[in-house]
Amino acid sequence: MTRVSILLLCLAGCGGSGSTDPSVSMARFTAYQQSVVDLGVTPLALVPDRGGHNYAGQMALDLPMGAPAQTFIGEFDLFVLMDGTALTASGEVGGFENAQGDVLGGSLGFSGGDIFETADPDRDFLMSADLAGQLTKDAVVYDLSARLQGDFFGNNAEGVAGVIYAGRITQGTDVDIFDGSFAGRLVP
Repeated sequence: MTRVSILLLCLAGCGGSGSTDPSVSMARFTAYQQSVVDLGVTPLALVPDRGGHNYAGQMALDLPMGAPAQTFIGEFDLFVLMDGTALTASGEVGGFENAQGDVLGGSLGFSGGDIFETADPDRDFLMSADLAGQLTKDAVVYDLSARLQGDFFGNNAEGVAGVIYAGRITQGTDVDIFDGSFAGRLVP
């Protein structure tokens, strides 16, 4: 599936750097995300079209907060409200930390949302939402905004995973870009 390949390529690009081995935490994230993807994409017809679904999981962002850019992994709670063919996302992601133990303050919030009813399940992602907020590193505040696209996974949409794209990070007059990926499981 093309979109799963894109998802895994994004993971391969999220590396990090520094004196400790960044592949250790990235390997854990990659294994977690793969465990969700291995559930198989949920066809739109099987995604519950009414009610709320709460997912908890992890997000990896390749952030240019200094040179070189580093991968920071955080934890999220994502609430997806389905109303027929409409989707509304809420919740937040925070606790971002890189492999060197640098922790970012602040959080990013989920908002908006779309379901793509005509998506080709072999090529296209099924849902999208917005991601925005502020993160702090070494007392410097960064404004971030991005979009996420992904799919539901499992027979009963018990997983969600996808990519972060069109990321924009601003600090003062400096503007840069970022991307990433995410994966989560339905909270029982």
